[in-house]
Amino acid sequence: MQPSCRWAAHTLENQSRQPADLCRYLAEAMHFVMQRVETIADLNQLRRQTFAVVFIWVDWAIHAHHSAHTAERMITDWNLKHPSMTMVLSRIDLSEQCGEMWHAVAEWIRSQSISDIGSLMYGGAGSIMWLRSGTIVRYVVNPNTETVSDLVVLMTQCFSGPEPSNAK
Repeated sequence: MQPSCRWAAHTLENQSRQPADLCRYLAEAMHFVMQRVETIADLNQLRRQTFAVVFIWVDWAIHAHHSAHTAERMITDWNLKHPSMTMVLSRIDLSEQCGEMWHAVAEWIRSQSISDIGSLMYGGAGSIMWLRSGTIVRYVVNPNTETVSDLVVLMTQCFSGPEPSNAK
């Protein structure tokens, strides 16, 4: 359920927030959508999207837990700044480090000639990848080393300009 404007204004007033914080407060108060990529069909659908943001999740690493919050904040900030091009964060769970999905993701990343495949898949930092038409155009192995503002700038760079020539 989305909070009403009257409720939000009342809450802001009671918490001594500035009116400029209203948009951020409403965005954070609403349910954040993270799309789970759980099957090969989901992965193939993700690769067919014109623009996508992928978060590599592992449940056993505290860095990934912290990166999840950073990624959510990045998407929230992006959506506030680009209401006509809102994004969903697609989460690929590689916690088991084996299985059909693990191998499919490894093959996909390997096909893109990415040198940090080990860091992206084994590292446990909660990597973020930006995709255009199935091509990984940029990635950050550990989002905790970046500011949310810098990640939004990277996202803008990834999603502007011509489509990459090596789209897969």
